[in-house]
Amino acid sequence: MIILCPFCGHNLRNGILNGITSCSNCGRTFASTAFNRLLSAAWQCRSHHPVDSLDRLLNLGFTKKEAKLVVELVVDGCLCHEDFVERLKELNIREEYEPCVDQVS
Repeated sequence: MIILCPFCGHNLRNGILNGITSCSNCGRTFASTAFNRLLSAAWQCRSHHPVDSLDRLLNLGFTKKEAKLVVELVVDGCLCHEDFVERLKELNIREEYEPCVDQVS
């Protein structure tokens, strides 16, 4: 679940699992893409460091693969937001929204 804005790290009024929302702080509109989930997870780690980041992300509903990637690059690798964005692009993490299979009619 995305509960922090992927772009500025601000708490969202209502977190999203699937869909689209906007941030009341920076005004950016975003969807629950894999790219934005990872950015939001990174803000979680930055704002709650050094609490056990992997367990925290798993408890928030991120997958084990997502959590491990974020911990490796953000917590252990100390990547700032801009460097993390660039690294995700290098890894070809999709920025486009893909609806869940069970939501497609």
